Amino acid sequence: MTENLGRKTTLIVLLTLAAIACIVTPFLLGSKPFRLGLDLQGGTRLVYKFDFEQAVKDGILQPGELNRKQELLQEFATIIRGRVDPKGVMELSLRPEGENRLVIELPGAAEIASVKTVGRLANPLGGDATTDEGSKIVLEAASDAQKTTIKSFPLGGAMVRIGSEKIAYKSRNGATLIVAKRGADSTSISTHAAGDEIELLTTDWIQQQIENVGDMSFYLSAEANDFAALGTDSAKEQNKLDTWRAANPTAPIDEFKRLAPEAGGPTKGILWFPMRLKSDELETAESQRRMVPLVLPRPKDPSLPAEAWVFTGSDLGQVGFTSDEKGYPAVAFQMSTERQSAFADFTGANIQRGMAIVMNGEIVTLATIQNRLSGQSLINGGAAGFTQKEVSDLITVLRSGSLRIKPQLLDKSRVGASLGDEYVARAFYSSMAALALIVVFMLFFYRRLGVFSVIGLTINVLLLLGSLALLRATLTLPGVAGIILTLGMAVDGNILIYERLREEMNRGLKLVQAVKASFERAAVTIIDANLTTLIAGAILYFMGTGPIRGFATTLNIGILTTLFTVIVVTEVLVLRDVKAGAKPYSMIKVLEKPSIRFMDAARYLIPISMTVMVAGIALFAWMPNEKKLGIDFLGGFTATVRTQEPQTKEKIEELVGTIQGTTGQSAQVVAITDSGAPSGGFRMFRITSKLRAEETVSDETNPGETALKEIRDALTPVLQRGPVELTLTGNAVQGEIYFEDDHSIEDVSKVLGTLGVDKATAAPMGTQPHAFTFSGEAKPDTTSTGLDGAIETGITGVKDSRGVAYRLAGPIPESAFVGAQVGGELRDKAVLAVLLSLLGTVLYLRFRFAEYSYGIAVVVSLAHDVLIALGALALAAYTGLLQAELDLSMIAAFLTIIGYSQNDTIVIFDRVRENIPKSKKPLRDVLDDSINETLGRTILTTSTVVLTLLVLFLFNVGSRNVLEGFSFCMLVGVISGAYSTVYVASPILLWFENRAKAREARESGGTPPSAA
Repeated sequence: MTENLGRKTTLIVLLTLAAIACIVTPFLLGSKPFRLGLDLQGGTRLVYKFDFEQAVKDGILQPGELNRKQELLQEFATIIRGRVDPKGVMELSLRPEGENRLVIELPGAAEIASVKTVGRLANPLGGDATTDEGSKIVLEAASDAQKTTIKSFPLGGAMVRIGSEKIAYKSRNGATLIVAKRGADSTSISTHAAGDEIELLTTDWIQQQIENVGDMSFYLSAEANDFAALGTDSAKEQNKLDTWRAANPTAPIDEFKRLAPEAGGPTKGILWFPMRLKSDELETAESQRRMVPLVLPRPKDPSLPAEAWVFTGSDLGQVGFTSDEKGYPAVAFQMSTERQSAFADFTGANIQRGMAIVMNGEIVTLATIQNRLSGQSLINGGAAGFTQKEVSDLITVLRSGSLRIKPQLLDKSRVGASLGDEYVARAFYSSMAALALIVVFMLFFYRRLGVFSVIGLTINVLLLLGSLALLRATLTLPGVAGIILTLGMAVDGNILIYERLREEMNRGLKLVQAVKASFERAAVTIIDANLTTLIAGAILYFMGTGPIRGFATTLNIGILTTLFTVIVVTEVLVLRDVKAGAKPYSMIKVLEKPSIRFMDAARYLIPISMTVMVAGIALFAWMPNEKKLGIDFLGGFTATVRTQEPQTKEKIEELVGTIQGTTGQSAQVVAITDSGAPSGGFRMFRITSKLRAEETVSDETNPGETALKEIRDALTPVLQRGPVELTLTGNAVQGEIYFEDDHSIEDVSKVLGTLGVDKATAAPMGTQPHAFTFSGEAKPDTTSTGLDGAIETGITGVKDSRGVAYRLAGPIPESAFVGAQVGGELRDKAVLAVLLSLLGTVLYLRFRFAEYSYGIAVVVSLAHDVLIALGALALAAYTGLLQAELDLSMIAAFLTIIGYSQNDTIVIFDRVRENIPKSKKPLRDVLDDSINETLGRTILTTSTVVLTLLVLFLFNVGSRNVLEGFSFCMLVGVISGAYSTVYVASPILLWFENRAKAREARESGGTPPSAA
């Protein structure tokens, strides 16, 4: 062992220097060593599903393309990146998840302002027979302003509200909304008069950019020769369309196109498309619009493949703004280099023919080809022309191509930057406090050996952080918990070695021999204990998502660095000290040769454990799902809100109760206790609305998408204003502005002056932190809306004199919704993760101990620990004392408990395995002796982990964040794990072994052993 000290020392130094380099180098290059998760820096996370199987049924994809789902997901990711972040400055993260999902993360995009969109009904809407799916809502389109407003209603469907009734519509044809579901979100169906307001509830420009399919193709107008070549004529085809339309007056034209020719559908090769609605035709439904027959262009040269002249959005090269001959905004485009020649041949061969450009199923332009187009061409809006916004939107989609499949939003979460900063501060201080406690603990109990542990712990942290930096891993809030937990578990191995060293020295071995024996014998146990934890961590990583995967990453890397520092680094430090002439080490003994009869007490304590478990399970089973399960498993919506003045929980509940539908009926309001006090009220509240059991995954629009706007509207009387509020009287400006960080009066006045408020003067707002009132003068012809927008957009990214960026503080800093389908899948995956972890434990211990009885005993004790923790969570959730719902973070806690709780049990079972060959005592006494021999170690290791978890809990209690319930669950589980090792696992092992021996005795005719 000592002969390798030089090489081991070199390895330790090189790895430590490499870790430091990985951490420091990004700083020298002007970046950060770790990517912070959205929960630590603020941002938006969206999860989309692409239904490939349905796309095949609809003819959008070919059956063979189902074998390349990952390629399609990567293709869609590239398209979405081009739409949302065309300049590449948003640090946008897109990654496939599973075989049909795409996860999109946008750092810093947490507070996206939404403009209120309100139209008016053109016709009355009844409350009886007109409630069927497919009925129509027609909006007023008399003025230009109304026509502009209508264009804000998404073409692909959304949720609207008329009075107290919510209505999900599936598509918009001009000013006509095609209804998917009346009385959506459990609201009552009502009668509405012409002129009633209809409000759009789902507005998010990022989602609109993502969800726009952007399907673009070039076609030729069908002429007599085209019809004749297909064995038909224009009159026959028009008659087929008219006959079908008479029988299907409101159906979309796509249904006719999918109809087989023998069933009355169009002749194969003839494609019908509606013309884009003109500005004066907004009220025209699709069924009343002009339909144009088109054909795909085919090369006349038989040597060319049929698809040589098929052009789509992906063939475009440069796309930009221009004007048409009438001065209307238009789109200038040029084909990509490799397609320019083919496009020139196509247009040159079809001069004087009509060329149609179809976008998202509509003909956006139909023009006659005047000459061969080899360079720049344009897309105009026809006689009515495009608006500037239409051109801008069209360019965005054209530049990024076609998605082919409309993505379905499954999961959405947002965290404000200020909450992220708060979580970072909590994580830093709790980590430092936990580290300080561990250092003091080890130095107090182990003196000089404690110094070696502190050095090893420092190297462990450096290796862990260096590995995370090298892998560019995303550090999340649960990931910080994984680092803190790693600190406690790292000391566990040191204590195991030192306690073994104490035993070897007490046996009379020389110091160098005692050191070698302690490391050799403890190493096997340490590896066993950490590998079982690694099994749980690996399962958590592969089955977890988002922040939970971040926790698994830090936990797994931490286990590997812990194994290295405990077994290699500490060994090198101790052996070098011994070679330098160290004397026997002084350590404080916790217990002096205990001789407790644990197995005698087990028969009394096991019934008590069973009673506590049954009570906890009963409480959990009795509680309604909405009370005990988080939105991760049920689906639903949660938001954190800020109020202008401190408010009572009852006041917020009263206002939320006015919301119609699911949100108002089932919303739970919880005050964030560290934002105030019951006597004076609170400034922050968490509002959660969960889906009910009867709500299915087939709902057209998830109510979670609309809840944010409804909460904002309902809480308007008390919600924090801003982030910018101003009034304009003449050219005099008065206003308020709310920031996430502290800025000086001079800096705020100066930045407002650069954003359109001349002679700006600011003053702190006494009732709100980081908020200011301001006054000044506006420039001539300035509107209040224009100035408000100029401040909100212009201040982004600007820094004050101290280098602190200005970040506006919104009233809803954090929100999330999970669709019902995602909730059900996450629940199933969570149960599977726990079962797989237990199975992995049994199989590993069967391999290590060569008997199933050891593995089964461990699994029974682990089940005990998980059920005790589950009961404690149920009690905390029932009383409302903590954020303790069962969600993904709690599953992470359970799996960590499963991994950590095995440590104590494996240590004792290893000692049992070691003592059996040396003792002639019955197994009952061997178990007692083994537990007594390791009792001091059990107390010390449990104490260190409990201390670190207690620090984590105390720093987060009252915050209502994910770590509050996580640390509480871990505390209960670790304490339960120490208890179950002695009073559950050991008696179960004894029972199994006695049964096996009794069976052997009966078969051999001997005397069976006495019962436990």
